[in-house]
Amino acid sequence: MLQSFNPPPVRLFMQQLVQRLRHSLLGLPQYRRLWCNFFIAEIGARISIVALPLLAITELHAGPFESGIMVACHAGAFGVSSLLAGVLADRFSPKRVLLGGQSLVFAALLSVPAGHALGVLRVEWLYVMELLIGLGLALIVAAGQVYAARIAGTERAIESNSLIFGCDSIAGLIGPGLAGWLVALLTPAWAISIDGLCIAISMLVLLPNPDQPGAGAGEHGRAASMLADFLAGWRLLWADPMLRLLTVSAAMFHVLFHGHLALHVLLATRTLGLSAGWFGMAMMFGGLGALAASLLTVRLARRVGERRLMVGSVLALAAIWLVFAAMPAASYTVVLFAPAVFAFDMMITSYSILFVSIRQLAAPPALLGRITSTSRFVAFSAAPLGGFGFGWVADHVGMRPTYALLGVLGIALAGGFGTLLRSGVESEAGQAAAG
Repeated sequence: MLQSFNPPPVRLFMQQLVQRLRHSLLGLPQYRRLWCNFFIAEIGARISIVALPLLAITELHAGPFESGIMVACHAGAFGVSSLLAGVLADRFSPKRVLLGGQSLVFAALLSVPAGHALGVLRVEWLYVMELLIGLGLALIVAAGQVYAARIAGTERAIESNSLIFGCDSIAGLIGPGLAGWLVALLTPAWAISIDGLCIAISMLVLLPNPDQPGAGAGEHGRAASMLADFLAGWRLLWADPMLRLLTVSAAMFHVLFHGHLALHVLLATRTLGLSAGWFGMAMMFGGLGALAASLLTVRLARRVGERRLMVGSVLALAAIWLVFAAMPAASYTVVLFAPAVFAFDMMITSYSILFVSIRQLAAPPALLGRITSTSRFVAFSAAPLGGFGFGWVADHVGMRPTYALLGVLGIALAGGFGTLLRSGVESEAGQAAAG
């Protein structure tokens, strides 16, 4: 008697995985190509996140204040240009705006190995490059979110954002380790050229997608002034209590977070004594943390509530800064540093998924780019204060006291944020995200 055939467990798992992918947004060809564009570009970005600070620190002898200026240039350009980027993403084809931003980043990245080869590379060159990359990323992020939202629809906003943040976290597993290897093999300047190659490939992947007309242009007409577009985003953002609270708290948080961004490579390499390879490996744990958050955030938000999860994530980040301040410099330091990076990136990703999802659900599709860019403008306009301020503090009092200060201020921010949320300031957008 013939027995029914039972596929092996691995084959059965793969069949179920393929079936799930077909029913997810990745089953849509346009969304899949957009996701692949994000993924390939993000792998390159993760290489530069490791290689660029190492270039500044090891070859151009940058200190905490110079590192702070680099972060401030990047964040300031990103925040200020976000207003224009959001309007462009609404009024014109988001695909073209996205490709335009990636072209600008591509040119800025390739200027680094070119300057290095010519022997004229200076830290001031990196300041200009960070300004250009910040401008390009503002176009990429605004257009990418609008493009993804139009393909996915508002009813699948959380699924779309989880996939996008999952893409970032998967790239975070690959990019940092690859960066450490490339830095050792090619030097930091030439490792950055691989980021440019990834950008070029990601642009080619997206080209088959059709153009989409700008929603803002269709509704308001091309004769509408840029000022009117800006004001439309401002009015709707500040009229919603939850979005207003999220935006103001995000501005304060970005001051602290960009202080951390300015200092974390110096902390790892100079204070804790990690090599480029060990630092890259530790950053891979950050990718694991981000991946865990992309898989668990929706489930955790339903169980404990999105408000508690957001406050808890900020409080956990503050605690991790205190851990960094007390971490010893020893042969086993990487064993402590890597789990801390895992937890840090997990909390950042969880907060970001909820923040972006609530904002998208509250925004009319025709104004999504403007509301996104206005919120980002407020948050990132404050970010240079963190780069400059905490870089200056670290130059004068040292790295460990500066991280202790970050931790204390983070606890204060979490307490204030939680108090305001408990007071009942909540919009329909927040309730929809919680449901």
